[in-house]
Amino acid sequence: MNSKFKNVKQLLTESISKTKIQFDLAIAALIHNDISLANYIFEMEKEIAILTEDIFIYNSLGIRSPNDAKDLLPYFFIAKSINDISKQSANLAEIVTQSKNPLNETSKLKQSIKEFVDRIEIPSSSPLIGKNEDFLDLQERLGIDIMALKRSNQIFLGNDYEFQGYDVLYLRGPKTNVKIFQLFLEGKINSIEEVRSELQEPNDEQVIDLNPIEKTLGRLINFTSLIIDLGLYVQINHEKSYYKAINDFENLIDRGFLELSNHVLDYYKNEKLRKPESYAFLRMGMELEILADSIFGLALRTNKNRVLEALDLMDDVLEESEEDIDVIVIDQLSPYLNKSIWEAEIETQYSGNVFDVLTLTRKGKVIPYPDSSTRLQSGDSLMIKIYNDSYELDED
Repeated sequence: MNSKFKNVKQLLTESISKTKIQFDLAIAALIHNDISLANYIFEMEKEIAILTEDIFIYNSLGIRSPNDAKDLLPYFFIAKSINDISKQSANLAEIVTQSKNPLNETSKLKQSIKEFVDRIEIPSSSPLIGKNEDFLDLQERLGIDIMALKRSNQIFLGNDYEFQGYDVLYLRGPKTNVKIFQLFLEGKINSIEEVRSELQEPNDEQVIDLNPIEKTLGRLINFTSLIIDLGLYVQINHEKSYYKAINDFENLIDRGFLELSNHVLDYYKNEKLRKPESYAFLRMGMELEILADSIFGLALRTNKNRVLEALDLMDDVLEESEEDIDVIVIDQLSPYLNKSIWEAEIETQYSGNVFDVLTLTRKGKVIPYPDSSTRLQSGDSLMIKIYNDSYELDED
């Protein structure tokens, strides 16, 4: 076998974590028009293909009867979905290398993305020099994830690299957190404790002035990121509202792609866009729409066949992955009752972590990326994302 792993659980954990990182890095490559990052994403696609191939091999070797085949069917579904996501992420990155990417450093698109993706260079005088992400504990204390590090033209995953001057960090996290952390990188804030204290008061979000194309594209990226999380969540929790949410978001992405196409056509007709840039925008939307279709197909099979009902292993896999999805139910005893979404996100009472709220379910309605000022009521439930501090991605 191609992989160094010895069981399906390890294969699933690594492939899910790498695939989710790959999608975020693909968005970063697009936004920053980063060719070296795009090339790294192509290498990640090859690695993920090997991982998913080994899942198929391990499962095939375990089939001795029709019942075995039925029991192992969920893993084939999940492996195919992981591979599809990886391919579409690579297709997004390919736009950077093969098309005229209309996005650049002046684009405001990244400010409309809920799971903020940024690229920041470490100044040579930064207090970060000589430290690593594990030492700083950024995920747990600030809710910021360093997805990758670029040194010269080499890209590194993992969190054990000591930072050097002029390293480039690819960050993901709440916009306010990333902006304040950048002040620390520049030496304008002296410690992580000071960064943390700056987060205690919410900053007013500025209204972002985007053209219709970037506004629609930002919405497509947000919904696609969310549907990936939902698609994995329903593998371990068959809550009907989330199946409905996946269906609703997939429809929103379909309509968003149509809306994007109309805006691009209008701009092209009015000579505000040239043909190469128009094609690139359309391809971005198409790849996101295909990716959402893949997740929807997985959820549809899961809901129809109920084949994953007893798949306890997926619970362990997601807990050990780089990100953990969980649900908080707000009742009369909840520490978050009557607090705002923002106040809940920076509280440390939940496993000591800063977390991101992905959805708010209120009276059966699923609200994606709820406004941070929304007050929590009894009966609400929050689907949250926690970045696992203990997870370490292996780097070959």
